[in-house]
Amino acid sequence: MCEDPKYSIECVKFHPDFPPKEIIDQDYERGQGFAKVPDLYPEIGAWFTDVFATKPCPPMEPTAREKMLYQMTAADYVAMFKAGEVTAKEYAEALVNRMMHYEMLNAWFVTSYETSHYIIEDAQAIDDKAAADGVESVAPLYGLPVPAKGTMASTDYPGGAGLGILDGCYSTDDAALLKLIKEANGIIMGKTNVPEYACSWQTMNHMNGVTRNGYDFELAVCGSSGGSASAVGSYIAPLAITEDTGGSTRCPAHANGNFGYDPPRNKYPNDGNPGITHFRDQLGTNARSMDDILLFDMAVLGLQDEHANAEANVAAMTNDAIKIGFPTEIFVNLNVPASVRALDGGLSYSGPDRRASASLRNALSQAKMIVSGAGFSMTEEEWPEVESPTLGKVNALYHMLSGFEFEPGTPWTYSVCAQTFTGQIAQWQHNYFLANTTTIADVIDDTRPVGVSHGPAGCFRGYNGNTGESKLRYCGVYQTLAPEFWNMYFEQTGVDMIITPTQFTPIQKNSENAMGTIPIEVKNMTDGTYDTVEMGSTGTTGSVHYSYFKMIHISKVVVPIGVDENGAPMSFTIWGKAMPKEETFCDKCAETFDLEFLYKVKKVVAALHGPDSPLKRVPSPLAMADGLM
Repeated sequence: MCEDPKYSIECVKFHPDFPPKEIIDQDYERGQGFAKVPDLYPEIGAWFTDVFATKPCPPMEPTAREKMLYQMTAADYVAMFKAGEVTAKEYAEALVNRMMHYEMLNAWFVTSYETSHYIIEDAQAIDDKAAADGVESVAPLYGLPVPAKGTMASTDYPGGAGLGILDGCYSTDDAALLKLIKEANGIIMGKTNVPEYACSWQTMNHMNGVTRNGYDFELAVCGSSGGSASAVGSYIAPLAITEDTGGSTRCPAHANGNFGYDPPRNKYPNDGNPGITHFRDQLGTNARSMDDILLFDMAVLGLQDEHANAEANVAAMTNDAIKIGFPTEIFVNLNVPASVRALDGGLSYSGPDRRASASLRNALSQAKMIVSGAGFSMTEEEWPEVESPTLGKVNALYHMLSGFEFEPGTPWTYSVCAQTFTGQIAQWQHNYFLANTTTIADVIDDTRPVGVSHGPAGCFRGYNGNTGESKLRYCGVYQTLAPEFWNMYFEQTGVDMIITPTQFTPIQKNSENAMGTIPIEVKNMTDGTYDTVEMGSTGTTGSVHYSYFKMIHISKVVVPIGVDENGAPMSFTIWGKAMPKEETFCDKCAETFDLEFLYKVKKVVAALHGPDSPLKRVPSPLAMADGLM
């Protein structure tokens, strides 16, 4: 329900850290609510440069004890709580103090800052229960504070999916994953900032502002889980809930120096989190260590025995028993064959041929030397080629990404699988905000575009009625065919995982996203050389990695690898084998399918982040200014 039944579009505020209303409303009105107005881009970009070049508050100057608490991983906290060396209340108070000191990060909804005292009250309840019934009565999370992505329905904290018109509303029920966290004796640490209905790679909305990045306030935090990722990267929480439809767990992890875990579909229950499709949306996590990703997974799903077995199995393996693939086609060098572009669909819309930045290519070369030196097996083979009636002989992934030539001559894009988007929004609002009468038209009216990169209303409108039912139904067929093509590589080479850049560039600036001026190495089609061209936004640098394989149930882990020469975070993504098609819709299978893969990733990360490695995670300057390392 809503705190104020008269809450309406008219009374919704514009946050001072959101581009000014007089600029944005021009974009909104002249662009009919979602199209972009290019002559406004420079003005919007200049606003980002002016506002986000400043540092609105001084460092925190924590005590030695507070530094220790902020630097702790979730696993550290659990161990200290069990040993009686910290209480849930002390830890929660420390994190809330940091959260409030850095309120200007806009990592949470405004309403979560206003209600943050609930976090401390819940922590006191954990301590009281432990004192009365024993420490193990509050296992397995022992009062760990976990920020929830702002799209998740919550009875504890108001706010609905980044919309101003739902900002004062409480849900009538908790999202299923939040229920599991509470059952595991975790604490919900407010709701983090998101774009409207998570429908942007940029984390901003007019009610809660633009989320800042602890590495550099001018850098994007990406989205749509940017609030959760900023909270983790800024050492306000060790782990937070994210969600990924087309990169919304992975891109924020890349931007904020975090590990990001995007599990196979339905590993964690998605009920209570509004989806864009029935095929791609999946809740996951951002954290500062693999140990915390594993701890959370084990705790909320009750998989203690299964984790113990997987960990023991991988521990018994020598490094040479783990094989890593480093394919470059598509992931490092995108060279779309002419026959694929001629289909007028799918990859033909991907933009010019391009490649990963020099800093990321250099990091890949270093990674190959590190894993080889650590004794892991590796290969640089590419995906096998297949013969196609229309495309000729092509890399199997290009055939797959062309929709297997479904209805030749008819455009195929992945947006067809989002045709259920507005219906899912309406259903979520009905199920979790019964007293609210907000319509889809109200939702569209309540969103504001910001330059090239942010236009959620375009998603709400653009995914309605632009395809036939047969093509929408084909999404399910595609999802059963695609795993075979993905797994071809794993079966041919015998690899356990592949390592690729997370996107083509280190994370970009907000101003570059707004103006469409991200520097990207683009192929000169005349002579085959590469030129750095300022073009596009996050979609140009990341859509291939984030969206094109998302319909396949693949476990993916983003691994931070430091920063580039300009201080921008960089990362790899480690991809696993796809779930077999016969298990595609088996939720229980998804819970345990990737456990050994995750422990193998942990083993590889230990080498990549070794003491002398140039690819170690680098804490954000905001954290280092507070003495956190």
